[in-house]
Amino acid sequence: MGDTPENQLAGFRQQEEDMPIDIDARIPAQLDVVPWPDSVIDVLGFPPHDPYSEFVATPRLGPSAVLAWRRLASTLIHRPDGFTVDVVDLAQALGLGAG
Repeated sequence: MGDTPENQLAGFRQQEEDMPIDIDARIPAQLDVVPWPDSVIDVLGFPPHDPYSEFVATPRLGPSAVLAWRRLASTLIHRPDGFTVDVVDLAQALGLGAG
């Protein structure tokens, strides 16, 4: 079999299926967003607005999560010390509704 990308992906999918889901988990009213510096990713990675990021992340995370990632990353550029975002406001801004 070997350690091919297909075998690795199958292992990740199995791990994901084995993860418990807490259906009673509550979403907080606000999120504190802070930068997460990573010297390797800063040099070798792709920014959220790069087409490659969209190509890779969208099938895995979904379009709403990628749009949220881009929105939060863009805000961090202008507010590098971090910020607090209201979850309902963010959802509405992404076109997801209020509830």
